[in-house]
Amino acid sequence: AMILALLPLGAAISGSGDQMLQPLAIAIIAGITVQLPLVLLAMPVLVGLLVHKRERAPMIHVLKAAAQRRLRPGPAE
Repeated sequence: AMILALLPLGAAISGSGDQMLQPLAIAIIAGITVQLPLVLLAMPVLVGLLVHKRERAPMIHVLKAAAQRRLRPGPAE
């Protein structure tokens, strides 16, 4: 909604002093357009990957330790 509200100002359509505020409107429109996908899409994906990696890391150590225990020769039965 904010982008749609700033489009007339960014395009300098109405004429009365819009040329002075046009760069500000363009900067705000560009910032919102870039920020929205980053916050709604990229951030959750990155957080999910980091959490998944952190949860998986201890399990790798457990699996490696178990594999080493199996490979070591134990006492003769």
